[in-house]
Amino acid sequence: MGYLLDPSGKPIAGSPVTAVDALHSLGRQVLSNDSGLYRFPELPAAAYEISAIAPGFEKVTVRNIKVEVNAQLRIDLHLPIAAIKQAVLVTSAAERAQTESSELGMVLDQQTIESLP
Repeated sequence: MGYLLDPSGKPIAGSPVTAVDALHSLGRQVLSNDSGLYRFPELPAAAYEISAIAPGFEKVTVRNIKVEVNAQLRIDLHLPIAAIKQAVLVTSAAERAQTESSELGMVLDQQTIESLP
């Protein structure tokens, strides 16, 4: 059991929290309630990895949480705000190169010809 909190200590409601017994590849998932509380009832004794994620926040994982028989642990999870990632995709049609001939042509007027060095 514990609370899912933002960096300022406010609760994060309705987000998934997962406990995984890596040794046996068994996992459980619960949702945090309105006050940010999450609880895994009747979790068998083992070493767990607890993780949580919420929209706008980065995933947090706490490893090697040892749960023993008849013990109650409180593991509060503080989720950092996710970095804003932006991607800009620029597309443009490239000018086509004339590849059929190596010849270039241009019409010059009299004034342009006379001004050449």
